Amino acid sequence: MLVKMVHYAINTENAPGVPLLDFRRLASGIGADQTLALTLWRCSVHETRLLATVIVRPTETDRRLADILSAKVRSWDLCYQYCNNLFRKCHFARHLTVEWRLSEK
Repeated sequence: MLVKMVHYAINTENAPGVPLLDFRRLASGIGADQTLALTLWRCSVHETRLLATVIVRPTETDRRLADILSAKVRSWDLCYQYCNNLFRKCHFARHLTVEWRLSEK
């Protein structure tokens, strides 16, 4: 798994290489859990952040939290999962997308 991650230019420094399918299975057993998702997001392990995007609750995510979470996105796969599993489901996504696009950050 790590070889594939390197091939796709994903930083493997803090990544044990757990397949995303395994996260999906684990997440289905956990269910939506905002507190756990935020705890996992604070961890520096790549896969814990991927799991967090699957169990986070978009309805409990405000613009401030979206900004805080997005600051930790450092790879295309995490960005994809963050946007697909969380951000696009937030009512403020369109407005914030324009704001982020115009930002120097």
